Amino acid sequence: MSTYSLYLDDVRDPKAQAPYGEWVIARSVDEAMKVIIVRGVPNHISFDHDLGDGPTGYNFVNSLWVYLDETLFVKGKNLLPDNFTYSVHSTNPVGAKRIRDAMEEALGTWKDWEPKDA
Repeated sequence: MSTYSLYLDDVRDPKAQAPYGEWVIARSVDEAMKVIIVRGVPNHISFDHDLGDGPTGYNFVNSLWVYLDETLFVKGKNLLPDNFTYSVHSTNPVGAKRIRDAMEEALGTWKDWEPKDA
């Protein structure tokens, strides 16, 4: 069970007083995916959209979605913690909306998934 929070941002650090427990900072989509593969899905993810010259926070949502879909449907395991939450701290309003929309669509798939009896 995951007991950490992931902060995806190429520059900023999370506020120390945030209520999400231990923060792990990822500066890129690749770094964030490596953290999730090694540590599991966090209890909370805080997203930035613009990550320098590389892929965006929205791209990370899509990478995470593919990873969790493969885990759900291929391996039969739901890796999303029951208490999972997310936030978007991006100052890019269009990018922030894209992240929120993608996360809400994905959560509709992942939250209620249960394995089917064989």
